[in-house]
Amino acid sequence: MNWLIFSLVAYVVYVLQAGLSPIWTLGDRTEPRVMLILLVFIALQAAPVTVGFAALVLGLLHDIQYAAVDGLVGPWALGYLAAGYALIQLRNLLFRDSVFTIAIMTLVAGVFAYLVPTALYSIRGVSFLLGQPIAGFSAANALFQGFLDLVYTGVVAFPVGYALIKSREVWAFPGSTGRGR
Repeated sequence: MNWLIFSLVAYVVYVLQAGLSPIWTLGDRTEPRVMLILLVFIALQAAPVTVGFAALVLGLLHDIQYAAVDGLVGPWALGYLAAGYALIQLRNLLFRDSVFTIAIMTLVAGVFAYLVPTALYSIRGVSFLLGQPIAGFSAANALFQGFLDLVYTGVVAFPVGYALIKSREVWAFPGSTGRGR
């Protein structure tokens, strides 16, 4: 994978997600996670080690973007890493150059990406572990909000996934195109 292209696209996606947040946020907090769509595209095409590093970078970008809300850096990086691992396990069963695959796998990867931080935030509040609970945090509310975000992200994955598939040559992914490798 061409890391320069990844850096540029990750930066653009980060800026778009942060900059367009006031415009495309539905309700109070429901917004698409475009970095998750980028992770799905990379996980369907790149080598496993590359997917791991890309997942950590995108997860850290997500953590940095929302660190003012949570006060933590790291849970989303672990969530994106779990999502990348799940995608690597499933990708040989999928058509890699399909917009529908990107949209569906964004939902699947999002489940892992949301469960890990929610579990870590919940564990942080356990008293016998000497944790400090996050004020106003509810695992049920976080998972419901995650579900709403994932549905919205799945819809946004169609145009974003199409653009990413059309740009596949500049990424310099190894191997052939198509279903399997």
